[in-house]
Amino acid sequence: MKESLFNEYEAYTPTGGEVESEIRKALEPIMKKWADKGYCVKHIESIAIDTITMSSAIERATRAMKLRKEKTRQKGTKLSDSFCIPL
Repeated sequence: MKESLFNEYEAYTPTGGEVESEIRKALEPIMKKWADKGYCVKHIESIAIDTITMSSAIERATRAMKLRKEKTRQKGTKLSDSFCIPL
């Protein structure tokens, strides 16, 4: 089972708090920069959320493809064979 960043009460674990802090430190200067240029904070937030969602989807897909490739190699079949659909 993977490590969790949340406890049984759905609050951050200490490590979850570290992750939140790291993300916040990365986002705050970007949000301030564009808000200071006169852009709507809500719009900046929306772009940040979309970016995080896309980055997460790419990371999950990359990990899934790597895992599938490893499992396919263990079975001794070619990766291209695992995508074939029998007719």
